[in-house]
Amino acid sequence: MPKQEKNTTNVIFSGRLAEQMKGRKTTQQELASACGVTQSAVSLYLKGRIPSGEALVKIARVLGTTAEALCGFEPLPKSDEIHEWRRKAEIAEGKVELLKSGMEGLLKKI
Repeated sequence: MPKQEKNTTNVIFSGRLAEQMKGRKTTQQELASACGVTQSAVSLYLKGRIPSGEALVKIARVLGTTAEALCGFEPLPKSDEIHEWRRKAEIAEGKVELLKSGMEGLLKKI
């Protein structure tokens, strides 16, 4: 795998990741376990490597923010916005689960 160059986005990402982890008192191992990556991967992210799309979204969700905010493309949400964002995400996830179960039921009938 080619070495990823550090650019402004990488620097912003690593700083915001460290800030969010510190603010939530989350260790590298805790974040790694919650996101399904290794602790060494989290260590690389803190040094400026940006994770793949899926891992980036999982990290953002665990930290109560968005991938765009972690990468510096939008401001980090304030703590009261985080709770609202999580509530909306949980509602959306519930709707997706309902759609999945409905589709499974339709497929069984076919």
